Parts: sequence; structure tokens; C-alpha cells
Amino acid sequence: MIHLHKEFFAELSKRFMGEIQRTCPELSQEQIQFRFFLSISTMIGTIAGEVRLEIISGSKLNSAILDRILQELTNYVVAGFQQK
Repeated sequence: MIHLHKEFFAELSKRFMGEIQRTCPELSQEQIQFRFFLSISTMIGTIAGEVRLEIISGSKLNSAILDRILQELTNYVVAGFQQK
């Protein structure tokens, strides 16, 4: 698994973390690494587990509102980086 990450995602991850450091200079490198990891994990979990959203909302929210899901996810992730 580490080999796959290094081959396909390591360079991209470094670029993203570099941009985050540039836009959030008050965060330490360690904070950025943790928050980046948690952000990616949250995004993957959201996309992979959207059926849970339908279940916990009593079918009021589902993948048909993908734009809304992505907007809420973006707001959530951005807020995590803005928190000091």
C-alpha cells in the first residue's frame, strides 16, 4: 500500500500541503500533515459511505443531492484548516 501511495499520490500530496502552508502560514507543518490526512480520510469516507447519509436522514438526503454533499464537505474541510 505504501508503494501505491508513493507512486500515485506522494507528489500530489506534497503540492497540496505546500499550498495549504502558503495560505495558512500560522499552522505548523505537523498540523498541516494531520489536517490533510484527516481531510482526505473524511472525503473518502463521505463518498464511500453516502448510503449512511440516506439512512440517518430517513431518506431525506441521498446521492441525488451530490452538489450539496460536496458543498457541505468543502465547508467542513476548509473550516478545519481555518481553526487555529
